[in-house]
Amino acid sequence: FLNLNSKKCYYPISSNGAYELNFEFEDGRCQKIWIESDTETLGTFEIRNIRSCAFVSDNLLSGNVAHQLLMANRDAVFGAWSTFEDEGETFLVFEAKLPANIDVDALKTVIVEVATTTDELEKLISGEDIY
Repeated sequence: FLNLNSKKCYYPISSNGAYELNFEFEDGRCQKIWIESDTETLGTFEIRNIRSCAFVSDNLLSGNVAHQLLMANRDAVFGAWSTFEDEGETFLVFEAKLPANIDVDALKTVIVEVATTTDELEKLISGEDIY
């Protein structure tokens, strides 16, 4: 269980049990971050997923866009672009998988990285501040 109260974070919990954080940038833009409450295991490691959405489409991503995202993944220091489909829509998200017992300073660093990376692509794609 991730105790965000001990980390001085304030959050609602989404319908699927994820913590929802609104990261605010100095320029006034915001980016919604989801921190999964459920974890996965890899050997003896407990892993938690943090993600943010950059774009939602009724169509699948084009091959060119998918290729560009794979190239961006190669250059990413931490985290990766991925997609998932839900109710006929394709969601483009940047996500980081990290140890569930991560310390507060490292968690803050990951949240900033996920929010910044996602917001930069959202600005590039739409020019709007939707997510």
